[in-house]
Amino acid sequence: AVSSTRLPGEFALLQNYPNPFNGQTTIRFQLPARQKVRLHLFNIRGQLVRTLLDEEMDPGYHKVTWDGRTEGGRTVSSGIYIYLIQAGEKKQSRKLTIIK
Repeated sequence: AVSSTRLPGEFALLQNYPNPFNGQTTIRFQLPARQKVRLHLFNIRGQLVRTLLDEEMDPGYHKVTWDGRTEGGRTVSSGIYIYLIQAGEKKQSRKLTIIK
């Protein structure tokens, strides 16, 4: 969903909020052009926990909510996780923290 008529001038991955979180958190990012976007969550050991996005997306400001669950629907344990976005040739990652 494009939240304004102005398009972002550059790709960016923003810090999730709330962080730390319990329940769910929102991950925001911006795209300057239409491109394939992949957004993955990994545990601190580098194991894939969940794929949140894997699709073509329009330019604009986007947000994805994560409910703290794995691909199989299990609730993850407290700790630090990494979210990694790949949009075209660009890659960026940030840490998020779950507390229970």
